[in-house]
Amino acid sequence: MLHGPRKDSYGQKQMVRMTSRREIDLWWHGIAALPSGRHDHAYYALRRVWGDHTMAGARGFYRIGTEDNITLALFQNWALFPDTRWVPALVQAAGGTTGRVARVRWAYACEEELDTRLQPYHKREFVVPDIVLAYEDQDGLGLLTFEVKVPGKATEQQDGRKLKTYVDLPSTRKIPRRYGCVLVSEAKAEASRQACGGEWPTLTWEQLGTLQIESALAMDIPSEIREQVADWL
Repeated sequence: MLHGPRKDSYGQKQMVRMTSRREIDLWWHGIAALPSGRHDHAYYALRRVWGDHTMAGARGFYRIGTEDNITLALFQNWALFPDTRWVPALVQAAGGTTGRVARVRWAYACEEELDTRLQPYHKREFVVPDIVLAYEDQDGLGLLTFEVKVPGKATEQQDGRKLKTYVDLPSTRKIPRRYGCVLVSEAKAEASRQACGGEWPTLTWEQLGTLQIESALAMDIPSEIREQVADWL
């Protein structure tokens, strides 16, 4: 069935093709900023989530409104922009520092095995950061990791420990700048800060949407197209 219009997490109306169980039929129905093709890096990053058939119950990309769905559907909008001018504002909003960014890539659900230094803090031998964003500027590499919560849900104390691990992963320890951030809805921002002891920066989905809109309005394209993109976001 074609369900719409409805309000998305940015408060805007959109049309979404869903089944009667509020599930999308095909993975590309749940992402607006689609990769250019099957061999695009973004395709592999997205497939890590939509192609994971081990997700069940309350999990799963195909279920509208879940964390797996929201994370890709909204964060992937950064792929709309043809350059890296948007990166500093996002990194700074998430508590990091950066100069003029030359390259950026990000990935979802980045599973990594833990070494003996980190294993004592977790009940399993691996962790799965929700989003990992890597960038390069004149000072070298930087890394920004996110612990994501679906709009309406706050972080818990254990999420602070997760972020400590995300910025200390064995494969990334040689990167000099490593930052962690909580990504939650505005209504749960203060509760999330308190749950993590105020140790980690908190970025809201609403702020993320505003940053994307500002980036759209700054694009070097005809003004009518800029406005259309901004209105869509």
